[in-house]
Amino acid sequence: MMALPTTFYFLFCALFNSTFAVSVRLSGNSSMTTYFAYGRVEINYNGTWGTVCDRLWDDDEATVVCKMLGYQYGIAIKNAKYGKGTGPVMLDRAYCRSYHKSLEECSSLSWTTNCSHEQDAGIACNIRLAGKALISTSIAYGRVEVYYNGSWGTVCDTNWYSNEARVVCKMFGYSDGIALTESFFGAGYGPMWLNNVICFSSAKDLSECNHIGWGNGTSYSHRYYPSWYCTHYKDDAGVLCYDNSRESQVACGDGWTGSSCTTDIDECKIAQCSHNGTCINTLGSFKCMCPSGWNGSSCETDTDECENGLCAYNSSCINTLGSYKCLCTAGWIGATCKIDVDECALNMCANGGKCTNTVGSFHCECPLGFIDSRCTILSDLESYLNKKERLSPTSMAGWILFGIVLLILITVTVVIAKHVRKKQAGFTLSYTRLTEQLAEPTQDQIISSLNSTTNQHDSNVRGSMTTLECKTLKANSSDSRMTDDKSIEVNTKNDREHTEPQTVVGKKDEMDAEERQMLGRLEEIETRKAQLMAPIMKQRRKNELRQRLEKAEEDLVILEKESVSLQGSTII
Repeated sequence: MMALPTTFYFLFCALFNSTFAVSVRLSGNSSMTTYFAYGRVEINYNGTWGTVCDRLWDDDEATVVCKMLGYQYGIAIKNAKYGKGTGPVMLDRAYCRSYHKSLEECSSLSWTTNCSHEQDAGIACNIRLAGKALISTSIAYGRVEVYYNGSWGTVCDTNWYSNEARVVCKMFGYSDGIALTESFFGAGYGPMWLNNVICFSSAKDLSECNHIGWGNGTSYSHRYYPSWYCTHYKDDAGVLCYDNSRESQVACGDGWTGSSCTTDIDECKIAQCSHNGTCINTLGSFKCMCPSGWNGSSCETDTDECENGLCAYNSSCINTLGSYKCLCTAGWIGATCKIDVDECALNMCANGGKCTNTVGSFHCECPLGFIDSRCTILSDLESYLNKKERLSPTSMAGWILFGIVLLILITVTVVIAKHVRKKQAGFTLSYTRLTEQLAEPTQDQIISSLNSTTNQHDSNVRGSMTTLECKTLKANSSDSRMTDDKSIEVNTKNDREHTEPQTVVGKKDEMDAEERQMLGRLEEIETRKAQLMAPIMKQRRKNELRQRLEKAEEDLVILEKESVSLQGSTII
């Protein structure tokens, strides 16, 4: 017989299935409440009720049946966990997708089968085991999750004990169970729908247990919230389910099984310790050897290292998952900020400053002319240069020259003072420039000098002026008198030509010679001073430029080292 093409076969089955209405029910150790349902699946086909074979029976087929019963999601339970049915096995090898709404939309190889009731299929609606979960014939374990309000969520392990675990295991078709806490099967996600669940043995599912309300009093926030808030990474509840064939086995405590409760359950084969902890099986229990940074029965709790004061010298401690981090204050480095930074090795003091390392810091002893904590600010350039000149060998010549010039100025001042006193006594000084040639006194000049002597008041006033001003005023005064008193001038001139001219001229010649000698010496000194000052000022300019260049180079080195130090601190 020629085989039909697969596409034609499924189309034929779909047309065939749509002809007959299929209804379902849950039987055996079953329950249907507002939120949950579980039991053996039975279908009514062509007026007859029968069971379903669990070959190719998985969560997609279970979800379709749960939708037909008014629930959203389903878990496939095999091997007649809810008890063996009676009557025919109606359906074998159903092929459904989770988006199907009824078994009528699914495909099946046959509505007749050779399966036995040992293979009766079952379902559990709106509850599942997640994490490192397993559901088999003899055992099941995992994190308990329930479907509510359109999403899956976990159950907080507050008051989570054997009674609560047995109710959950009953929903999956097992007779007994062990409560596992502290996110034994890993942290879940989404809402935490139930908290503080308290069940009695008569409860058929979790909805018949006492709790504080769906979604109330739970949180999936960080653990720093008050302890009555549950968190995924340390408070998700789990179960270990198994069957007991004898009454004595029901009384076995956690961690034991067998007809006489003498068989130890190896919990390390069921689930591993969190965060790479090492699981060690013990009699009736287990133990997790936690790595550094974690603690708890299954290494689910982060150790707050900051409570132990590991970070030194007022550094800030930040706790992280499984570890911690110290934010060091300035001057300290290392994992716990206990290593003092030797800032002097980084040349922190500029411009030749002397660096002294201190605990957590450093101190710069700045050279003359520089201030601030790192000797980078020039205080007073002129003052700095003067102080440096005083300390340098080349500055001694400048000080000697300054002393000589000062001595000469004092000498000249003394001489001028003497001349002023002589003038007040009746002598008139006449000063000329160094470039002028001394000429013989004229008759008019002699008369002007005599007239000046007779007027004592004018002489005192002119004594406070400079020598050149006196000469000019005297000359003008002499010319004025000669113009106004011509007759008197002639007589006076004739009378004095034979008496005083020689004496006055002699004194004038004597004073002019002394003056010329002093002024000549003064000119030589000024010339020599200018010659000496030229290279000195040039050297000062060079020194100033050299200092600026050295400062710029030192600043560049400091900035480069600071940049390297900053990069090193960021890595740490």
